[in-house]
Amino acid sequence: TDNLKKINKAVFQPSFKDFHQFSSDVLFDSIDLWFADMPNISKVTGFEYFSPSFRITLKGTFMGSGSENTKELDFSDYYCYFYYEMEGEYLPSTRDVNSTFMNSKYEKIILPSDQNAFYGVVIFDHMFDSCTSLKSIDNYMFDVLKLENANYMFNDCSLLDKIDIGAWNPSDYGKYSYMFNGCTSLEKIQCDFNTDWTTDFEGTSTNMFAGCRALTSLDLQNFDTSKVENMGAMFAGLMS
Repeated sequence: TDNLKKINKAVFQPSFKDFHQFSSDVLFDSIDLWFADMPNISKVTGFEYFSPSFRITLKGTFMGSGSENTKELDFSDYYCYFYYEMEGEYLPSTRDVNSTFMNSKYEKIILPSDQNAFYGVVIFDHMFDSCTSLKSIDNYMFDVLKLENANYMFNDCSLLDKIDIGAWNPSDYGKYSYMFNGCTSLEKIQCDFNTDWTTDFEGTSTNMFAGCRALTSLDLQNFDTSKVENMGAMFAGLMS
């Protein structure tokens, strides 16, 4: 509605602890698409009021949001304060950030400063896909325990000039196709791939760096591709 489009800030209240959504047999706290296509939304706070029994999904939460008048999104307050157990380890319960900011109009997005904020996420595909106005992402150097899917994560972020990624551990079979495809202004990608990447990585990386024509620095010394199934056009269109 028109009234929703006027909202520029959202604050979750204590009563939100009673919010429930179910997916299969697992409790999920889905805020999928909640702030999608809202041109004025610039800040969301109050995540401490989510229930500790939930896994949080952020699929398409800010898809298509932002505008010429709202160029910055402050998402720094976000943190999944509660944990669930997987394979004997306790992880922050955020599991899926598929298309969270896809097609948004923001020039700047501020993520949480805590490097463990997305530690338990396995699905990052299309997270910033087609954010063609995006010039900077604050605090995006976060650690990831078991990455499974980063297809199109930064696809067509044509104004980003630098990306520093934290310690990422790939799963046994991962998808990384078009991850940086079309990042035409990107001069440097710093990837701190865990050593597990070299021993267990088995998946696809087609067009992973395709079209990164401004790229001048790319450190892949720990990137062992001996088990990768498909590397087609991985470096297509590199000019430097």
